[in-house]
This record gives sequence, C-alpha cells and structure tokens, in this order.
Amino acid sequence: ANYSVLDFSLEALLVGREAPLFFSVITTFSAGYFLEDIFVMWNFDEVYDGLAMFHHFLILPSFLMGLFLPGSVALPFHFFFLLEELSTPFLNMKWFWRESPREHQLASVCFAVFFLLSRMVYGTWLFSIASRVWFLDSAELHSLLPTASMHAQFVWQWVMCLVSRVLNLYWTVLIIRKAVGGKATRGPNTNLKKQNYLMKNGVYLPRFPKKK
Repeated sequence: ANYSVLDFSLEALLVGREAPLFFSVITTFSAGYFLEDIFVMWNFDEVYDGLAMFHHFLILPSFLMGLFLPGSVALPFHFFFLLEELSTPFLNMKWFWRESPREHQLASVCFAVFFLLSRMVYGTWLFSIASRVWFLDSAELHSLLPTASMHAQFVWQWVMCLVSRVLNLYWTVLIIRKAVGGKATRGPNTNLKKQNYLMKNGVYLPRFPKKK
C-alpha cells in the first residue's frame, strides 16, 4: 500500500502492517481520549450520555484490535476514520458555553454542519470502501486478510462500524428535527449554582457525586 499520499484504496485501508508510525501514535492518543471520556461520563452525572457511552464501546475495541492484535487489521482505516471526530470540539464548546446563548448557538450550528459532513458524508463514504471486501473473490480476500484471525478481526470491526452508521443516522435525525423545529437556540438549563463546579487546569468541571 502507498502511504506517501492519502491512499483510500481498499488495500491501503485494511493492511496496517506497513502503516507509518504516526498512524499508530495518533490512534493510540484517540483511544486514550475515548477511555478518558468514558471515565468522565461514568463519574459525572452532568455529562453522562448513554448513547455516547455506547458509541465509545463500539469504536474503542476496534481501535485496540488494530493497535495490538497480529496483522494490525484496518489500522489505516482507524486513522482516517478519526476525521469523523471533527464535530466533537463543537459539541464540547456547546457544553462550556451553555450560559452564553450567542456562543452556544454558534457552536450548535458548527456542530451540526461538521457532524453531517464528517460523519454522514465522509464516514459513510469511507465505510463503503471497506465494505468492498464482501465483493472480492477468495484469492483477493486471502491476499488482504491471509489468516482466520485477521478475517475475524475485520468482520468484528465491520459490524461495529455498521452499528455506528446507524447510531450516527439516528443522531442526524435528531439534529435535523431540532433545526426544523424553528426554536431559538439557547444554552441548556443554567440553574445550577456555581459552587457545583470545580476549576481544574483552567476548565470548569462539574462537582457531582459519583454514580452509584
């Protein structure tokens, strides 16, 4: 596979054995982010989101497979797949700007645009490339995934990615319904008192009891 350019061929996406080191480094940092986000959501009721937790448990095992199991199946796919997270910074901005209606509205619009482009357009296109595996003959399939273990890894990751497509479609419907609703965008409930927040590293984190 040719990794000197943005190669989105099926071979380049699935064969991770010769992928450059920074593919693994960035994917590892991203896996750490998912772990940290799971920890924060589990321990703070204010930011807990069951669907986001479900999403993380879909994606994280696939990342770990590509990083640590023999063959590094789909590691390049995981690296390029991270562009789906372009909407995430704006989601975080919405939370931090929940008491500022104008900024919250701007972050909401940016989140919706980047979500639709990165997840529904780009992510679905990338997934469609990986799905071409099912149309290969046995010889071509064996050249890409020569062992039963590598084949099983791909099947697991493909199914998890398919479920994530359905989840993103559900979120897209919610975003469109909210946009079509015509209601003015404003921050969520801000009745919580400031003493419920803890300043840490220049960022306010919720001071809530741990989930039981």
